[in-house]
Amino acid sequence: MINLSMETARVDREPDKFLGHFEVLNPRAPWVRRWQLATLVLCFAASILAPFQAAFDYESLHLWVVVYAIDLLFALDVGCQFFTGFRAHNHLVTQLPYIRERYLFTASLFLPDLLSLLPLDLVALGSFRETGLLVLAYCRLNRMIRFWRIIRYFSALENDLFTSTSLSRACKFLLYISATIHWLACIWWLIGCRGNCVTDAWYSNVSGKPDAATGAGGVADEVTSTMSAYIISIYWTVTSITSTGYGDVRAISTGSRVFSIFVMFGGLGLFGYVLGSIASAIANAEAQITMYKEKINVIRRYMEAQHIPKSMSDRVNKYYEYLWFRNRGIEGKTILEDMPLSLRSDVSLHVNQHIIEKVPLFTGTEVAFIRMLSLVMKPVLFLPREYVIRKGDIGREMFFIHRGSVQVVAEDYTTVYAELSSGDFFG
Repeated sequence: MINLSMETARVDREPDKFLGHFEVLNPRAPWVRRWQLATLVLCFAASILAPFQAAFDYESLHLWVVVYAIDLLFALDVGCQFFTGFRAHNHLVTQLPYIRERYLFTASLFLPDLLSLLPLDLVALGSFRETGLLVLAYCRLNRMIRFWRIIRYFSALENDLFTSTSLSRACKFLLYISATIHWLACIWWLIGCRGNCVTDAWYSNVSGKPDAATGAGGVADEVTSTMSAYIISIYWTVTSITSTGYGDVRAISTGSRVFSIFVMFGGLGLFGYVLGSIASAIANAEAQITMYKEKINVIRRYMEAQHIPKSMSDRVNKYYEYLWFRNRGIEGKTILEDMPLSLRSDVSLHVNQHIIEKVPLFTGTEVAFIRMLSLVMKPVLFLPREYVIRKGDIGREMFFIHRGSVQVVAEDYTTVYAELSSGDFFG
């Protein structure tokens, strides 16, 4: 349709719109995109730091300052969601009632943000002083729900036509695997050391044969800092997920054994899914060249069936090889066929205008004529020493030389009468 209703025209406005005292944010504005990316980094940090504090380091004052600063910034972002427009049916919606209704009543938007902001920290106020920080760290585990923001972001990113699917999937798998390994490592340490480490935990034995008198040889001897404890837990998680472990760090209690079984089976499924996704990504990345090879194979079989001489078939193969080298086998005219006439003429004019302007015959002509001429122009590639036209051929085309040169030769194919270069035309 050519005419748009007033409602559609108003909703489809791209610039930021002022309603009352608040500015409706355009989700495609560069600074809004940067803020969303920063928020995702904060969500990932919150989902990582919450279990790390509960398992390893709940006494660090600097870490508490960081996590509460992240909470403050995330709360600010939640407030911004009530004033951020969204796209529906390829239109930008900037009406505040619609924006708030969508955010509040879409289960995957407001509810996870609300649950991750619940002040469960207040439960720790009634705890004893010596365990207050540990209880506070446990109560803050709901911050891990913010990882849902990352899942939602990558889901939307994969549906974006202008984003590299391979790159987005690679980043997604890297974050997912890193977060999963981190969470499992934190749980593994909590099983053996819940604030006050128990004596029969897995960390009391590295090789399975500690010294009976001194206990030497246990992981406890190696744990000299929070980071060393974390690295040991990460080591066990990686070895258990990718294999069955090496036996130097192994489960001892019933709880740790059950958890080890879960991690090993879960690791098989996780890495099976990752490897399958990587194989699919590689196959999709090579889809274009695979289709082009199939086309060449069909042409080769045709030439074999028609008993085409080898010299001529080599020329055909070289042509398609050069065509792939120049434009990866993409035919520009075919790409533009689905566009409306006005858009197709604009794109064709942009592509061919500099070629037409080199031709003295069209100097000073109207833009409308050049626009229509660009629509009927077709790019043609010729290999070196290929003949464009011969004497006696019926001429139906005019050739404009965009790149390279063309020689006009006699019938003996050796005498050169003239040489045409870029900007010249014939036909």
